[in-house]
Amino acid sequence: TFGIGKGLTISKEYLFSKYSDNQLNDSISRGISAFSFNYPLNFFSSLSALVYQQWNNDKQTLMLNYQHQFNNLSGYIILYYNPDSIEGIQQNDIFRSFAGPGIQLLLVYNH
Repeated sequence: TFGIGKGLTISKEYLFSKYSDNQLNDSISRGISAFSFNYPLNFFSSLSALVYQQWNNDKQTLMLNYQHQFNNLSGYIILYYNPDSIEGIQQNDIFRSFAGPGIQLLLVYNH
């Protein structure tokens, strides 16, 4: 967390995996980075972003999220871009339905 404005939080993670198929005897290496940014706008709302980088195929997943807390409700506006395929994640119809650019509007009731 940095002392910028109300407190900017930045996180970075890197995942490196290497595995082999016994039949091929070749190892497969993958590298994935994730950058996360979070900035509180005030006590009830915040802005966050996520960048997910696949180094083997140079594809990125991008997400921008605005969140606002009400008394018993939370509202979210999420803008995103997902590539057609992501390494290391199971490929199925649900995942592919979110490929490309998009927007999600969520209203969550907190009880």
